[in-house]
Amino acid sequence: MSMKSVQDIQGYEFDWPACDDAGHVGFFSTAGGGYVPSKVLLDTDALDAAIHDILASAVSSGVRSAPISMAGPMLTVHVDPNTLAMSASGMISGVILLRGEESSFPDDAWNDAPVVLLKWWLEELTGLQSGHAATACCHFMDGPFSFDVSLSDGEFMLRCQRQRQHATQVVLESRVPSAVFMEVLVAAAHQVVDGALHHR
Repeated sequence: MSMKSVQDIQGYEFDWPACDDAGHVGFFSTAGGGYVPSKVLLDTDALDAAIHDILASAVSSGVRSAPISMAGPMLTVHVDPNTLAMSASGMISGVILLRGEESSFPDDAWNDAPVVLLKWWLEELTGLQSGHAATACCHFMDGPFSFDVSLSDGEFMLRCQRQRQHATQVVLESRVPSAVFMEVLVAAAHQVVDGALHHR
């Protein structure tokens, strides 16, 4: 058993392994001046033997890639029939937006013209799915907001944008299965139509 002090290893490259509760082994190095747990220095002979055994062992691990994640939150259409109201001219207004678990576009309670918007969006996205268009451009009526949609391998790629004076700013992106997005979009349209009928 050989014990070393911090002064003994100061300025030298000192290596030691460590293991967590799950059995994962890590290999650490001071690079001449880093932190060393005090317990490591109590028996450096045992430490050297452990490192020797690790280096002599056959390779038993493999390379694992990080899982592919969505490009941002999965956004779908959200409407709130309880907010629908009809103006004197007959225009229906109410909450309509794109919503994910933690993000919304244009904001959490965007009020616009859902009947008009849903008609526009359904026409644009149906054209995209049928192959008549390469990109769907879905606009909001109020404010400088829109989202472009492209289709690849059964998924919609949404780019939520804000039009500024001299440029277009992409504020949010999302990849969503096209079938899921269309199902939610059609369901939202039914909700709005049913709600609008109560205001006639």
